[in-house]
Amino acid sequence: SALNGGSPGKLNSTTWSGATDSDWNTSSNWSNGIPVATSDLLIPASLTNYPSASGAVTVNSVTINSGASLIAQGTFTGSVTYNRNIPTTKWYFISSPVEGQDIDAFVAAEGLASGTTGNNVGLSDYNNATPGWEYYQNGASGTGNFTSGVGRSIKLTSTGDVSFTGTINTSDVTVAMTSNSN
Repeated sequence: SALNGGSPGKLNSTTWSGATDSDWNTSSNWSNGIPVATSDLLIPASLTNYPSASGAVTVNSVTINSGASLIAQGTFTGSVTYNRNIPTTKWYFISSPVEGQDIDAFVAAEGLASGTTGNNVGLSDYNNATPGWEYYQNGASGTGNFTSGVGRSIKLTSTGDVSFTGTINTSDVTVAMTSNSN
């Protein structure tokens, strides 16, 4: 608590341990009891059990570390940050695991590699009509949000985590597929 030297903004923080099972509503799976609407949560990696919420959930925020998971089988309200480790500076395929992540904000925060020509940076998608890779341009604005289920390639300047922040989509996502790449 804040009275014992803790941060007043984190009075409702709790960390998933999965000590008992994967049931979201089992108190012994959390460091500070079952989360409430004002809770800030952490789901760390390298555990045996990860949370599965079968009903509606409302929290303030959730941080999911690279290698961890969260299954939401009902509505899930609250900001979610998903960290994904990129272990080399090679190209990787990614898709945003959340809705509402602004592409321009992502590019500004994530240390993407610079291209060898023009203003290209290490984020691109494949255009089947051209066909070819289309690179995000340094300094672009008004690009919009990542589209759920649509793949992109990413290359970082140095190894580390990239973070996607938004909300969990608990419905099916349909993406039109054509030949070549998505």
